[in-house]
Amino acid sequence: MRLVLLTVVVILPTTVQGMLLEEIEERRCFNLVREGGRIVCILRGHEDYGSFNGGNCSLVCKDKSFSAKLPEGVCNNVGMRCTRTVIGKLERWKSKLDKWLNDVRNMVCTASGTNPIRPRLTEVL
Repeated sequence: MRLVLLTVVVILPTTVQGMLLEEIEERRCFNLVREGGRIVCILRGHEDYGSFNGGNCSLVCKDKSFSAKLPEGVCNNVGMRCTRTVIGKLERWKSKLDKWLNDVRNMVCTASGTNPIRPRLTEVL
């Protein structure tokens, strides 16, 4: 009975709906790389995010003519090992990219005379 209880207490928390926590964290890392990569590639004019290169810790845009390094400390000698520390670094990186994207949107909307939060009302004749 104690063995069953120990098994439930130790193994159950490490799985969520059949997935190991390591798999969930790894997906979180690659989702952050993909989401951040989309912002970098699109705002730099290189289509969309294409892929992740673990060998040199960079993301490659879809048109393959541009790549960008991921933040310092995200990768080690064998690529990206997704830990909570790495997730934190990627979340901060993604947050900065989100701010950059919002700043660009606001600048474009200001230049075009529209408010990104509240659309300009037009008068009806």
